[in-house]
Formats: sequence, structure tokens, C-alpha cells
Amino acid sequence: MSSNRRFVLCCLVQLSLCATFATAQTAPVPDKMPPDTVVARQGTVVLTMADIDAFAARIDERQRPGFFNSPKRIETLVQNLLAQRQLATEATKEGLEKDPSVQAQIRIANEEILSKARVDQLRASLKMPDFEQRAHEEYLGHAHSVYALLARGASSVQVTRFLHQVESVELQHPELATQDLTPLLTALRAIDLDA
Repeated sequence: MSSNRRFVLCCLVQLSLCATFATAQTAPVPDKMPPDTVVARQGTVVLTMADIDAFAARIDERQRPGFFNSPKRIETLVQNLLAQRQLATEATKEGLEKDPSVQAQIRIANEEILSKARVDQLRASLKMPDFEQRAHEEYLGHAHSVYALLARGASSVQVTRFLHQVESVELQHPELATQDLTPLLTALRAIDLDA
């Protein structure tokens, strides 16, 4: 491949990938290249945008822009994918996919890809539960004790120890047991208990 063709190819792939990444955060880009667009050809094998997209899906989403930011890296990627496809085509012609060991490796690779796709699907469908009702119930469960301590004239240290004990032992959040509760105690003391 001549250096001019490589440069044009790298620019084409880079622009297409930039449009793909921009699409994930904005409205669809009308001139995005179709997945069957041929990016490179070597011998009897071709590489399409769908192949580049499939490779990009294997890279962590936060690192993709940095990976595809370099024309040299894109050129190397295209050359490596072409070589890999050429070798795979030759292996198929030789009947290597019939070897039980190779079949097992293909099955494992297939399962890995499918399990990752399922995990990604599950993550995307997760909705954070609303903890407001649970927090209100916990508050009601311990509010009487806190107010009783305050009504008896308990010191800030005593109320803080009680709240930390509740957080650490009963609510099983020991990481909260070191939290500064001074603002909370100030707010609680400001409440008129006789009202």
C-alpha cells in the first residue's frame, strides 16, 4: 500500500470512528459510513467498517478515543486485522477448524464474547433503586431514640456514638461510623421537640 493511500485510509477510518464516538453522545450523524464499507483489501480478504467497530467494542469505552487518535495506530490496527483475517482464511482452507483443540478454543472465545455482551446488556438495563423509602423507614426506626437522647440532655458525643453504632452495627455501614455528624446534631438540636 502506498504511503498516500495509507494516509487517506487512516484519515477515512479516523473520521468515521470520530463520528461513531460522537454518535454515542449526540444525535445520529447522517453521513456515518455504512458497516459494509470496505476499509482495506489485501489479497482475497477485505476489512470493513463493521470489523473496525467490532474491534473498537473490545476496547474500554473511555480509552477508545485515545486509541483511535493516532493515524499510525490505526494503520497498524488495519494491517494486523488484515493479516489475522488472511491467516484465518488459510487455516480454514487447511481444515484446522476441524481440530478438536481448535474447536474448543473457538467455543471458549465465542462464550467469552457472548458473556461480555450479556454483561454489557445487563449493566445497561440496570436501574438504581430508589433508596428514599428505605432511608425514611430507617430514620423513623431510630428517630425516637435520637429524640429521647436529646430530650434527656445527652451530649453531642453521646448522640454521635449512638448514631455511629446504628450505622455500623444495625445498618451494617461501618464506613459511615467515622463520618462527622456535627451538622446533623446541630439540625436535630434546633428542632422543637415540644411542638
